[in-house]
Amino acid sequence: MLRLVLTVAFASAVTTASMAETFPPETLNSGFKVDEASCKSRSDAVWIVVDGAGDCIRYYAGNLSGGANEAAVFYLHGDRLWGDKPIAYGDNTSEKQQANVEAFSAEIGLPLIMIARPGVYGSSGSHGNRRQARELRLVNAAIAEIRMRHRIEKAGLTGQSGGGAVAAYVLTQQPDLYCVALTSAALSMKTIIRMDPQSIYDTTRANLYNPIDHVSEVKPDIRRNVFVIGMEGDKFSPLANQKEYADMLKAQKHAVYFFEGEAAGSYRHTLDRTGRSVTSWCLKGASPAEIEKRVQAGEVKG
Repeated sequence: MLRLVLTVAFASAVTTASMAETFPPETLNSGFKVDEASCKSRSDAVWIVVDGAGDCIRYYAGNLSGGANEAAVFYLHGDRLWGDKPIAYGDNTSEKQQANVEAFSAEIGLPLIMIARPGVYGSSGSHGNRRQARELRLVNAAIAEIRMRHRIEKAGLTGQSGGGAVAAYVLTQQPDLYCVALTSAALSMKTIIRMDPQSIYDTTRANLYNPIDHVSEVKPDIRRNVFVIGMEGDKFSPLANQKEYADMLKAQKHAVYFFEGEAAGSYRHTLDRTGRSVTSWCLKGASPAEIEKRVQAGEVKG
């Protein structure tokens, strides 16, 4: 296992978040660099060292208290490359990301923190290495550090698509997460490839983290609920791969709930909003049965 060392930017750090930034799509593949001093000067970033090398992980927060926070939702966005081509990266400015999280937080009625995955939205690293060992450990360590920095008592986590695979890794490392929602997630690579033999994953992404192979590493916690949500006909992440993962978690006696949502778009894939809402409802004390009923009634879509 890679060794993790956390170096934090303390509360006295001077924020530079007010400066508008644009993150060029070409850096998704080529990589994005941030030096340690610049990272530590920000209040919206954490400097994380994994296996002797540091990276700056940015985060965008909405409605966080300056003191303790009773509950908050962490959100991991989907992949921003399909193969080596940028996808869904038209929102590549700090201004747009901050506006997004503030709107998301207002919608769910809880503080929300979006983690910018390595190489994306201002975090250093290369998104070309997404869903591999270094990204997993960087994101997990960043979430742990941000939880401490903002004194978050009850943390929920939602991840969409490739971000759902990263969230599944965090689930194996942080058993005290209260609520976890994995939406349209890539959870069983073997099943995805079986259902789509032409999938790019078969030839170009051999080192991807495969969550279903790590179900045994999910530690028990009687307070935690896990929601696995997809949609039949998803063009990128078939529902069968999510059900297979949910069934295996259930066989290990975890509290897991699998059901369909209504995705946005013709690809039947976008369920970010559903994941954020489900996680917030869970943190507010709604029962899993009530949450499923609300989703299936169409209270939230996309």
